[in-house]
Parts: sequence; structure tokens; C-alpha cells
Amino acid sequence: MQQNSLILRELTAAKKKFDFVTVNDALADLPKIKSGEGNDELDYHPDYSSLTEKQIDFITTLHGVKNGFEAPESVKYDPLKITFHKAVNHRETMIKRMSLIQKGEGMKHAADRLIRENKKRSNRKVFPQKKCMRPETDV
Repeated sequence: MQQNSLILRELTAAKKKFDFVTVNDALADLPKIKSGEGNDELDYHPDYSSLTEKQIDFITTLHGVKNGFEAPESVKYDPLKITFHKAVNHRETMIKRMSLIQKGEGMKHAADRLIRENKKRSNRKVFPQKKCMRPETDV
């Protein structure tokens, strides 16, 4: 019980310290893998050279490096291993769709942007028509 309250205090302190964390901030230290790649367990050798100070601060706090976090004995925590880092084996259409979506954009906004950029053909091939095509532009 004491361990749980210690963890809760650490998480609360981390929450106050980091106003917001982007998905990129949270995942920046993970090995880059492509569709269908990964494994149940991978060696973890973080390379902080390309990370921002904020990312390093968040990641080291998350991994317990900064605050001296020790996982409960019931948790088999190895700071040099990553578990279940697997990418979904996406179809080529999905990979193309994700490549067309820009940072901060959703699928609908990306489809609308492609229409405005006169790239309807790309739009039709990779975006679901019912969700992303406006009737007046579905020509």
C-alpha cells in the first residue's frame, strides 16, 4: 500500500511538471519500427542525442531514472528491455493514408486539404469515401 501511494505521489508530481506531453514526446525514445515489425521483447538502448530537453526530462521521469522510482517486486521491470513494442501490419492503403495526414491533422481534414490542393485522385484511393468526401466534390 505504501508503494502505491509513493507511485501516486510521483505521478502527481510528474503531471504538475509536464503541462502537456505530445504523443511524439512520449514515444520519442522507442526504436523506430515499420508496419508489421517489432517483438514481444526488445533490448532498450535509449539514444537521447536527437531528443529535446523536455522529451529527455519526461522519458527519464517516466522510466524512473530521475526520481529513483523502483517498480514493485510483483512487476518484472527491466529498464533495459521494452515489451510488446509491435506495429500493426497495415495494408498499403493505410500506410499511404497515414503518409498523407500532416502533423495535427485528422483524416477528414487531410481529405479536405487534398481536395483543395486538387489531389482528388489521391484522396479517392486512400480515404474512406463516406467519411471524407463531400457530396459536391465527389465527382
